[in-house]
Amino acid sequence: MGALALNGVEENVEAGSEDSRDTEHSDSMELESNSLSEEDVDPEYEVFVDRNAVTSASGRYKRESLGEEVEESEQLMDSVEDDDESSSGVVAAYNPSSEEDESEDDPELVAEAKAQELLTRQTLLARRQDAISRFKVEGGWHPDAMNVFERLEMRSYEAIFPWSWKMDFPTLPDLLFSTEGNTFITNNEKNAASGAKALQPLLSLSLTVHEKIEANVPEDRINMFIAREIKHYVTWSERDGGFFGKRFIPALYVHRAKAIDKFDFISKVASEQMMLLAQRHREALGIFEDANGNVHIDPNGRAPPLIYGIIIAQEKVFFMTHDSADPRATVKLLHHFDLSDKDEGVWNGIAIALLVVAARQYNMAIKDELETDDDPLTDVDA
Repeated sequence: MGALALNGVEENVEAGSEDSRDTEHSDSMELESNSLSEEDVDPEYEVFVDRNAVTSASGRYKRESLGEEVEESEQLMDSVEDDDESSSGVVAAYNPSSEEDESEDDPELVAEAKAQELLTRQTLLARRQDAISRFKVEGGWHPDAMNVFERLEMRSYEAIFPWSWKMDFPTLPDLLFSTEGNTFITNNEKNAASGAKALQPLLSLSLTVHEKIEANVPEDRINMFIAREIKHYVTWSERDGGFFGKRFIPALYVHRAKAIDKFDFISKVASEQMMLLAQRHREALGIFEDANGNVHIDPNGRAPPLIYGIIIAQEKVFFMTHDSADPRATVKLLHHFDLSDKDEGVWNGIAIALLVVAARQYNMAIKDELETDDDPLTDVDA
């Protein structure tokens, strides 16, 4: 493997990839000028995953396998794990075909079903709000991490897209779209259609993953497909954010694991690479730690960003965060989503989009200060 890849996205491109874009342009995913130098990365890193290390007898993910820093969030994650199981019903309720079926049923049964659906949603909403409250009380989290966690939990209960995207996603609930602007996920550049177009593959990602599993496609190839789709969305986020083709230090690290080794090693490698990104941000801002352990920050300078990480392993995505302002901070598990669950496909895709958009905020805010890359990478999406 050996290198942080394009803008923090680490990708192990192999021969025989299912998409010609990946094989034809694999070199463009390696380390280049607007990422870190190869000298900063251990060339011996090769990351694998053991299926038994992350799946319990009940089929649920064991968060403790990600390392000691994850244990403090275990009780919180247990409380939200079940909530995601029923989110898919929201989309079904707004599916035109399902509405036609209901019209042929007994009106009383239809009314009863809708009342039960409303009660279920209210119950889930209360549970998620409780999880958010306890997450904040838990403490020790960066403010941006708390905001992203809240957006992830509320992603089926609040507006996150501009209303202009509604025509592109007619089966999604109206409540996900806003006419007021300033939604969490939106377009910033002139091409308003590009945002909805970039999002569509993420919303169908879980369905495709499920189909590949059913077809006995090897896990490594499935994870490669997941990584490629996330990489394309990261590229869109940089273009739309106005800093694609400029020299910048990423605030997002995406890591695709392989299927033949221990998960704790994956956690170790991903943590070290995220900490390396944090160190580069501190150095760029003149932040340093003296011999006594005191951190010196320019009071007139900007704060370094929260570093985000996405680990792709066993057809799942694990969202990590690291406070780059604190040299002694650990990498923490924020959330995880099972991409093999096709019934949660829309919500899994939205979750990935939320994290990627959150990670671009820092470089988007300083885009006018960034230098143009004189030797830009080949754009696989051009």
